[in-house]
Amino acid sequence: MTKIIISFVLIAVSIFIIFGYVKPTFDSAEEIKSNTVQYDKALNKAREIQELKRSLLSQYNLFAGSNLGKLKKLLPDDVDNVRLVLDMDGMASARGIRISSVKVQKDIDKKTDVQGGSVVGFNSAALASQQYQTLVLEFAAVATYEQFKLFLQDLEHSLRLVDLVSLEISPSSRSGRGTLSDTISTTPAIYRFNVGIKTYWLK
Repeated sequence: MTKIIISFVLIAVSIFIIFGYVKPTFDSAEEIKSNTVQYDKALNKAREIQELKRSLLSQYNLFAGSNLGKLKKLLPDDVDNVRLVLDMDGMASARGIRISSVKVQKDIDKKTDVQGGSVVGFNSAALASQQYQTLVLEFAAVATYEQFKLFLQDLEHSLRLVDLVSLEISPSSRSGRGTLSDTISTTPAIYRFNVGIKTYWLK
């Protein structure tokens, strides 16, 4: 009888040890193991980010001072209205052209329907995620057709990223009407060009 009682006591103690100590300890060990796996993943991700940072920094350092300056001119990180106007005036002056009636305005983030009404908030999610902003520069130039064509070629090959968004051509008052001999003269005709260009910069 005593042996049976001792056996039941030992079984009860074993069950108590299993459910009171072994199982909680095992569950805790499993939780620690799971956390360890997550920490390892986080450390690996951190190492990948560090490697990417070093790689990008190495690529950035490959740009010499002059090349970095060219890159910033291509797509600057701020808007410099004065510098933009001076750049346009410099290219125009190189072709014997003087610009006037300069207007600078930020591009409007909205669309216009066919009736002329504006649709505000068009594709607002895309606009909000846009990583650059735009600027529209309008100016007038008085020149011959050949002069203006060369100016546009200079603008096309310049480092500054620009788009021609509007162009109006009209006879210049400097041409005058003159006499018949003036009309048949080989002197090139002079026109007034109203130009609109769009440029970009990073936010």
